[in-house]
Amino acid sequence: MDKTDDSSTATIRHLREGDAEALQRHCYPGAPLEEVQYYDRWCLHPARESWITRLVAEVDGEVVGNAQLTAWGETGEIGSLVVAAGFRRQGLARQLIAALQADAEARGLAELEIGVRQDQPAVVDFYQRLGFAQQAHKNGLSHPACPEPVLRLRMRLRGT
Repeated sequence: MDKTDDSSTATIRHLREGDAEALQRHCYPGAPLEEVQYYDRWCLHPARESWITRLVAEVDGEVVGNAQLTAWGETGEIGSLVVAAGFRRQGLARQLIAALQADAEARGLAELEIGVRQDQPAVVDFYQRLGFAQQAHKNGLSHPACPEPVLRLRMRLRGT
């Protein structure tokens, strides 16, 4: 899964132990380091390998973005997609999503899903350009970190 895109100096790779400090600094500055470390350890636990893939974007040896794929049956849910402010609009989110899509296809998943806050039309447009389609209904996330209503966007995967 480790690869470098020719159009940038970014490397997309699997999360490793030791990435938490850079993730906290660049992606989750409001979260205590201990919480980021705990979640990273949770994601890296071998018992979760079959249903969680967590990737990071590394630029010049520094982790500046991350995204996660969680498999729920035949659906892969993309979450935790964060790119540090100073590295946005450089294709890192697109590279992370492409790598998660490839992982989902290798797992034989039928579709990808992502929730986007409905007050972020530019983000919805970004995902639609990548091939995601808006679902007919709107629903709210139950997670307290994001209580705003979200749009569910889905993408059918090749071969399904």
